[in-house]
Amino acid sequence: MGINENSLPLLDDDELSVSSKLSSDNGSSTFDPTDSDERNADFNEVKNLTRKENEAVEMWRELVTGMLVITACLVTCGSFIYLSIDETSSFKTSFNQDVVTIDDAAGDALERTISGFKSMGDKLTTHAQSSGSAWPLVTMPFFDIHGDDTRVITHVTYFSVCPIVMEPEKSAWEEYALNNQWWLVGNQTHAHTEQEMQNLSAAVAAENSIPEYIYRVEDRKPTATNVGPGPYTPRWQMSPTPNDPVPVNFDVVSSKGSMEFFEFMIANEKPVLSGVITEDFTNTAMLHREADIIDMAPKSFMFYPIFESFDQDAAVVGMFEIYLDWQLFLADLLPEGDTGLFYVLNCSCSGMFTYELNGGKVHYVGKGNLHDIFYTHLGQEVQVTTRWDSHNVTTPCSFSLLVYPSSEMRGSFSSSMPEVFTVIIAVVFFVMAFVFFSYDKYVQKRQEKVFRQAVKTNRIVSSFFPRSIRDRLFNQDGGEGGENSSRRRRSSTWAGSLRLKSYLNDGDDGTSVAAEDDKPIADLFPNCTVLFADIVGFTAWSSMREPTQVLLLLETIYRAFDEIAKRRKVFKVETIGDCYVAVTGLPEPHKLHALVMAKFAREIMYKLHEVTRSLEVSLGPDTGDLSMRVGLHSGPVTAGVLRADRLRFQLFGDTVNTASRIESTGVRGCIQLSKETAELICNSGRAHWVREREDKVEAKGKGQLTTFWLSLGAASSIGDSGENFAEETGQGLSYYDIPRNQKESDLPRKTRRLVEWNVDILHRVLRQIAATRKVKDRQVKRTKTLDKNATEKAKPTMVLEELAEVIQLPRFSSKVAQVVANAEEEPVPPVVVNQLHNFVAELAAMYHDNPFHNFEHASHVTMSVVKLLSRIVAPTDLDVVDDENVNEKAFMKSVASKLHDNTYGITSDPLTQFAVVLSALIHDVDHLGVPNTQLVTEETATAIRYKGKSVAEQNSVDESWNLLMMPDYSELRKAIAATQTDWERFRQLVVNSVLATDIADKEQKQFRNARWDKAFKDDFYEEDMDVDRNRKATIVIEHLIQASDVSHTMQHWHIYRKWNERLFRELYKAYKEGRAVSDPTDFWYKGEIGFFDFYIIPLTKKLKECGVFGVSSDEYLNYAQQNLAEWKAKGEQVVAEMSTKVREEYGEVDCSEFVDEAIDEPEPGPEANVEQGVDDLDVSA
Repeated sequence: MGINENSLPLLDDDELSVSSKLSSDNGSSTFDPTDSDERNADFNEVKNLTRKENEAVEMWRELVTGMLVITACLVTCGSFIYLSIDETSSFKTSFNQDVVTIDDAAGDALERTISGFKSMGDKLTTHAQSSGSAWPLVTMPFFDIHGDDTRVITHVTYFSVCPIVMEPEKSAWEEYALNNQWWLVGNQTHAHTEQEMQNLSAAVAAENSIPEYIYRVEDRKPTATNVGPGPYTPRWQMSPTPNDPVPVNFDVVSSKGSMEFFEFMIANEKPVLSGVITEDFTNTAMLHREADIIDMAPKSFMFYPIFESFDQDAAVVGMFEIYLDWQLFLADLLPEGDTGLFYVLNCSCSGMFTYELNGGKVHYVGKGNLHDIFYTHLGQEVQVTTRWDSHNVTTPCSFSLLVYPSSEMRGSFSSSMPEVFTVIIAVVFFVMAFVFFSYDKYVQKRQEKVFRQAVKTNRIVSSFFPRSIRDRLFNQDGGEGGENSSRRRRSSTWAGSLRLKSYLNDGDDGTSVAAEDDKPIADLFPNCTVLFADIVGFTAWSSMREPTQVLLLLETIYRAFDEIAKRRKVFKVETIGDCYVAVTGLPEPHKLHALVMAKFAREIMYKLHEVTRSLEVSLGPDTGDLSMRVGLHSGPVTAGVLRADRLRFQLFGDTVNTASRIESTGVRGCIQLSKETAELICNSGRAHWVREREDKVEAKGKGQLTTFWLSLGAASSIGDSGENFAEETGQGLSYYDIPRNQKESDLPRKTRRLVEWNVDILHRVLRQIAATRKVKDRQVKRTKTLDKNATEKAKPTMVLEELAEVIQLPRFSSKVAQVVANAEEEPVPPVVVNQLHNFVAELAAMYHDNPFHNFEHASHVTMSVVKLLSRIVAPTDLDVVDDENVNEKAFMKSVASKLHDNTYGITSDPLTQFAVVLSALIHDVDHLGVPNTQLVTEETATAIRYKGKSVAEQNSVDESWNLLMMPDYSELRKAIAATQTDWERFRQLVVNSVLATDIADKEQKQFRNARWDKAFKDDFYEEDMDVDRNRKATIVIEHLIQASDVSHTMQHWHIYRKWNERLFRELYKAYKEGRAVSDPTDFWYKGEIGFFDFYIIPLTKKLKECGVFGVSSDEYLNYAQQNLAEWKAKGEQVVAEMSTKVREEYGEVDCSEFVDEAIDEPEPGPEANVEQGVDDLDVSA
């Protein structure tokens, strides 16, 4: 039975009554323990089944982590130690090689020294023999040259010739020395004659003569040598030649130490080496005055004998006094560039002296063993004494050289390679660890996601299948024996979810789910109640909506139904389009299955109307008019899983077929019960819920059936009036939460709902206008701001005179395109929204109560305009190249620019869209329900004012415009257009759009056809591309509103029938009032065919040719062709029925023989009596 105020009382003895549950459904803070328990049960079930696997994974994770850490430590430390040992080994090897080199070089240096002075001694002996000179009176010519050569060979810095002078020869020597000073001149280049030598000697003596006598040094002063037996060894020729002759004639052996070495040389007739000398001894005091010679570094002297002849027993007649600097000696032991050693010279007579080879140079460190003690264990000894012995050099002291490496040498082998390689290896292991832990983290997240998905899958499958069926589907019951049974018992919900995932894969062949040896999953449930619920009017409603809106409605309704089903323990079987199928009594038997399903059916009926009313603002007119047919039947049901490419839980049996028949023969807004279900409800003590249907229904395959209506309860007990419902839920009239115009309360409730929807549509576009205005304000300085008088600019007397061939739209702006795409959250001042609401409400009041040309028709046209605007898209072959080298911002800018060009700029300008939507809303304001020709015939004031041209359309523009220009809407005008340019473009768009709805004016038709040819004919070329684009945009806008004005002809048959009948009623009313010449019954059938053939079909084809409406143009054309075909088949009968109804209304015929067929029609119009209760239904929050 329909929902009305006189229905039977609501369920009053049910703890799960409709009223109690409806109030809880809408409470955001309501806690459903059943839902929470089910969620926890699903979670714990999957968690328990995966515990062992998780523990194993955790164990392996810890094992791998430990191995990774240990391996990293071992490899890192091992690499460092290995590379460090390798460096140490290289260091030791190099040091050992240096020691060997030093040993060899020391021998070579001694050999060079001995051989060099032997050669020099041989030259002196040769000179004395050849010149006939007798020792000690010998002076060697070219001594400076030979001396330099010897010093270069021997690497000594100084040596001198010291002849042996005995006491008898002392006076002769002193005289000889004074007369032969010529060698002090140096740089001898030729052999001197005797005279030259005398002259040179005289010159030297005159300038700076040598000491006149052989002397020694006492108390740092030269003293004549004491007269004694000698021998004396006066210093004579020296290399290098001294600048100061003072050292000449110094008695080299005048000190006690020197005499001992001299005597040792004479006795052995061999070279003799002194110990190390560092003190300021007399020998060095008189050497030279030059700083590079006189220093305190350790030195030694060597006395090398000079023989009188080359005979074997020749006497020693003199000696070389050789100045041996140990620092120079050590500097020659290694190649240049070697560094990092400590030399410790160990002399048995003088002690130890330390030198350091650092930076390629040898430096004296000090006395004692001062090497780096860190390297003591590496020190090696090089014997020097043995080398002297092998060259017949005698010395009273033994010499050895201790060699130690220094930190500098160790540093040359201490590179950063061990640290670098260690760091690299550590970093590699760190990266490996990071990757491993990242991967592990990713796997954990993935596992958590899979786990959550498994829980969801478990819940989804639970929603698809009863638990017992689900468990058997996942092979958890283990009812069969053998290995396969054991394996199945071990399978888990996790595995089951994977099987379901495999099942959902398109490539699955089905064998993974239904193995050959698996038995079908099915059971017989003897006591069940099946429900079929179909949304009445949905097909027609969806033909006027976008796909997203259709899905939004179904999702919202079915989600609400599912929540109720879960709470009432009703199992949802499936949804087939707009049909909802549910069952009670399975999987768990329930004695009161019919009663539970009856409660469920009643609640979803109320919930449907609650949801549709709440969505009407966003989904548009007629959404709240949707209702539902519900059919229930009880009996045995076979339920099971149909295993093929897709798993489906299905109900089989006659009970299901009968329930479907019960639903299809029902009435919208009513719940029809089979006899079996009604009896079960009565037996449960609810007989007052059921009332027998007066007529029997004819069910296919069943014959005539006796059915019953289920009481839906009183609307007043469910909630208050529609206004109260809106206020409590935050929907309806309180949507904007701002004051409303008092005139609105005078409008019918349905009109008020339409006002809300239209305001919502216009409000969305105002947000986009507000967003784009911010960008424009930043880009340009507004010099022509819209002020109070700006809109009062003089305009033509007639609106028709403002009709433009081309309306100029703004050029593309990437910033504007960007903000338009993100303008949903842009706020509009409440005062503007309030004025917008009042403006739309006053527009609604300006519409007359015509059957067709009324505010509902204007809203219907607006809905079509919004749909077509949303469908304006670029062609599918739009040339947009997605170049990887172009950043995303540039790419999106390119897309937006090309979209702007290919949609003629309509999608880029919110002001244009607002003007078109508003034009649809005002296009029939103050329409009198008669065509323009009748107004002209009657010579009405408006016909005279507009000279018989587009009378109704011009009047609609002026009346609406005058309303908008009232002071009450000043802020709204500013929100629409802020500049004079924008305002003029807005006016032009409104004028062109509204005048386009006059399809009967021949002059306008010719004007539009010529403009179409300019824009879309191939043989026409427009030089100015902007003009061409704007012309096409103007045409598209006008065709858009033309198609929307007659969109009912391009929508579902029921929509077409509804508005066709209304137009018929309007024209018949005019005929009866004497404002029409002909009875529409006489021409309606053929007139509609001609209207389709000569206007509707060509118009839909032009929509397609515009190339911007996408699939909507095909959709409109298909519906138009289908409606034309159906009209040709049924039109005459339809005209007859409409004629009968309107004549009945005017009392022209007796209709008592006619029966209201509304109950039998699957989708009757809103005028059906059964709808009266539904229209007044409001469910409290």
